Amino acid sequence: MKKTPVYIQKPDLSFYHKNSEISYDPTNKFYQVTFPYDFEKEFYDFIEGFANLLFTESKPKDFGALPKDKNMTDFYFDLLTEFGGLPWDAYNLWYYDKKTKFQEKIKKIIINSIVESKKLGIKDLEFFTWVSLVTFFSLFIEDYFHKHFEKFNIIKETLFYFLGEILYIILQEIYNDEEIDALRIEKTGQDKRKIDSLLNKYSVIYNDIASISHIEKMMIDMDVDIFVDRTIINKILHIFEFVIKNNNNIVLQDKLRNIISDMSNIRTILSNKKDRKLFIKLIRSDKDFLEKLIIKSEKKHILSLIRELVCEIGSCNLINVIRNDEVIEDIYYDKRIYLQLIRILKEIDNKKSKYLIRYMFDSIDRVKRSRNRFFNILGAKEFEKIIISVLENVSLFHKIIFNYFCLRDKYGRKSSYSDELSGIKILRQSEIKAVRDAETNMDIMVCETIPINQKTRIENIYMEGNVFYIRYDGSFYPGGDENVRKKKFFMFADLRNSTETTMKLTKDTAGFLTPYLSTVYKVSKENNGNEIYFAGDGYAAHFSSVTDCIRAAYIIHREFAKLRREAEEKIKQKEKLLFKNLTEKKIITSDLKYDKTKTKQQSLTQEEIDFLSMIEANNGQHIDVAIRRIAEEYSMPKVEIGVGITYGELFLAVIGEGNVQFNIVLSPSLTQAARLSGSNTEVKSYVENLYGIKRLPRRVFVHEKKLFNQGIVITNNVFNQLRVEVEVGIIEKEKIELSYNVLYYYDKKLERYISMSKLEECIQLKGIEEYVEVIEVFTPATEVDQFVNNWISKSKM
Repeated sequence: MKKTPVYIQKPDLSFYHKNSEISYDPTNKFYQVTFPYDFEKEFYDFIEGFANLLFTESKPKDFGALPKDKNMTDFYFDLLTEFGGLPWDAYNLWYYDKKTKFQEKIKKIIINSIVESKKLGIKDLEFFTWVSLVTFFSLFIEDYFHKHFEKFNIIKETLFYFLGEILYIILQEIYNDEEIDALRIEKTGQDKRKIDSLLNKYSVIYNDIASISHIEKMMIDMDVDIFVDRTIINKILHIFEFVIKNNNNIVLQDKLRNIISDMSNIRTILSNKKDRKLFIKLIRSDKDFLEKLIIKSEKKHILSLIRELVCEIGSCNLINVIRNDEVIEDIYYDKRIYLQLIRILKEIDNKKSKYLIRYMFDSIDRVKRSRNRFFNILGAKEFEKIIISVLENVSLFHKIIFNYFCLRDKYGRKSSYSDELSGIKILRQSEIKAVRDAETNMDIMVCETIPINQKTRIENIYMEGNVFYIRYDGSFYPGGDENVRKKKFFMFADLRNSTETTMKLTKDTAGFLTPYLSTVYKVSKENNGNEIYFAGDGYAAHFSSVTDCIRAAYIIHREFAKLRREAEEKIKQKEKLLFKNLTEKKIITSDLKYDKTKTKQQSLTQEEIDFLSMIEANNGQHIDVAIRRIAEEYSMPKVEIGVGITYGELFLAVIGEGNVQFNIVLSPSLTQAARLSGSNTEVKSYVENLYGIKRLPRRVFVHEKKLFNQGIVITNNVFNQLRVEVEVGIIEKEKIELSYNVLYYYDKKLERYISMSKLEECIQLKGIEEYVEVIEVFTPATEVDQFVNNWISKSKM
């Protein structure tokens, strides 16, 4: 006779998106995910608010009839079993404030994931969003309690469980949201049942397969949905093993505990009449076990009826039964407790209380009859109802464990000894850390945004197509299913004289370069630049738009010109102050004569000491020059900058080991941009000898294939892309009365014309064989920039 295979269908947890998959080796493939800082901060506040609620010092007050929101009232009653003094009014306020607001945030994310799935053409993006949320919650909760170890260690497991329960309620309500269902049908038409296995109150608090033992204990000790205990679970498994062993028609394709996690498999195993009779016989033969099954099953139903009654009438003595629900089992053994409960119900005297009295009487009778062997025994229908209830609960227990195992096997911690996750990696945008409270002078825990360099790195990874940015609105992924290795515009900005300036800096003068460095970074970010790195005097970024890139370089030069003017004013002020101090101390005279005898027995500043050293080295000569040099050294420097812009593919490499791994850009176009930003010293000397230091007509020069750049240089490839993006005009040199033709376009954001001119001579860059054609973009530091804008404006009048 052909045997019937019985197997368990594993939940479909698959997600595949080729372009975003990170693969360090064939066995280590995963997707990276990040959430906005404000969402992470919202979750931190949600946990903080929940913890503060549970430890509120408010005294319980009587309350009237409760809302018809079963999830809300059931969770409150669950909390009362551990936090019996929790007042309803405080809970009600928290629920409609923190819980509802946070739920709306998650709902927005899910809605956006459905919209993005349609727009980007990424299959199962909504499902992956649910996976990401569940994983993020578990990691964040773990981090929260690790950082608050001393505060919550004693009741950590309890708080874990209840956070899991409320998050499960939130996710379940979003899952059943009709608005989301309608949107899903409209946008993707996908079946939401794939998400079912993720809705697990334990998946949102644990991310390690090794945590299953904790979960099993938590389910039996605390989970109100699981009324069976370890003894019942093991006994049922043994009975099934015996039944299957005596059945030659069934072959198990998996472990028995996994098989019975599906109720349809239990029905298959017991579908044969002979097997069913054997199963019933084994249950009935153990009277103590049968009695326990009935009491556990009846207790759950009675507790549910008591909760419904309290919701209807409000505060009453039944609250104490909810707080200490183990007393329900005592009514089967202690008549005094039973009569006391009956007395409370009679005082209430309504339809529900009368029904509960009758039900309790019948329930006690069923327990008594379960011990009879021949007469007045449990009827077949009564027995069947109880056994089905127990089997469904045992099946639910194993289903929760099975789904958790499958999820965390694919998207969970690789091992108990590693923080590395398989299948998914969360890039946090917040960090929980201790800070000193100004009022109490004690350390407190806060949730703050990660350092700007880490945040920028995440933004860069997103632009490179290597992370999903899961948020309320905006794109989850750049470019959908197309190849994410797009060509980019690379900008490299090189600060002039910054190395010499940096070498002279002290702790008092180290901040002088900050305005320049901050300007480069800030302007780049404001114009959609993605930082590659910022090291010393060099800043590199890539842009998707050529006009954004050129605009950023143009504004940087405009702001640097302002900073240099500001620096010159401060140098002059420093000169005057130094001259005043030196003359007051009679070290120098008003007609710039040096008196060495006046330097003794006087308190001198470091500036004055440096001045004296310089004067001594020059035998008291060139006092005005020395004052100027000291003023320059102790003032904000006048820094020039050269910017190179190129166009090419963005290539990535992964460096580092273990958990410390990150992407670096190795694009040849970036190297070329760095070369273009530099200045050849020979050309610099040639140009200064030709025009003088302060009278340079342009900011970019080429001499003997070598480049001098204190402006903006773009390659011919960049210019060709510019012509695609905007309309570029040309002014012939004869018309504008210059020695070169001028190219220009209108920048709407700047509300002015950006002008440029092609250099007649190509340049030879180090490490690049071919000659490079370059174009100078005129900066605000050149007279030609304003001249061209005025000329165009007049010509259009």
